[in-house]
Amino acid sequence: MRALILNHVLVDSHTPAQLVNAGSSITMAGTTHTFRATSGGFLIDNTVSVPGSAWYPTRNGNVYLIDTVLVPEGFADQYCVSG
Repeated sequence: MRALILNHVLVDSHTPAQLVNAGSSITMAGTTHTFRATSGGFLIDNTVSVPGSAWYPTRNGNVYLIDTVLVPEGFADQYCVSG
């Protein structure tokens, strides 16, 4: 669970414009997410749409509301057991 949760936390605090301008950022889990501008917001890893109004600045960072779990590559193979 720790690896999955840390895959949702970026190393630094970024506004939407900073994420899009950087193009990518490293998570606390050591994975990298990409960011691309869309009309009215941005995409995470070309799949998760984040509306421009779905972020909230806090004292120590920014919180973005997303409707999808960002599962790191290889997560299921490493942490999930089938059958």
